Amino acid sequence: MTEQSLPPTEPSADDGLRRRRRREPSRFQERLAELRIETIREAAGRVVARHGLAGATMDAIAEEAGVAKGTLYLYFKSREELIEKTADHALAALNRQVEAALAGAGGFSLQLAALVSAVLAFFDENAAF
Repeated sequence: MTEQSLPPTEPSADDGLRRRRRREPSRFQERLAELRIETIREAAGRVVARHGLAGATMDAIAEEAGVAKGTLYLYFKSREELIEKTADHALAALNRQVEAALAGAGGFSLQLAALVSAVLAFFDENAAF
């Protein structure tokens, strides 16, 4: 048989072994990713606070976070997802603060005072929202 008459070869199982294997991320890499996500979310919150939703572009958020625009897309599929995850994270933090405040309060008056205090403290600490 000549080279031209050989049947086409299909990839074998061994071909996959020769390819570069993707390693599981180390604990350091996972923590670094968590810190980048937090930095990006905080930057998104500040940009939204300053420029509103319409002015919160990926370029503006990347600049605020001190990362390249492409870095945002490593962690978030789109601007909408970034804004949504940022709001979800902030609301979850507010919910935790309210629950903690209410857990220690007694009657209705104390619970109401604790609720108002927790909400005001949250927005004091998170002026971006």
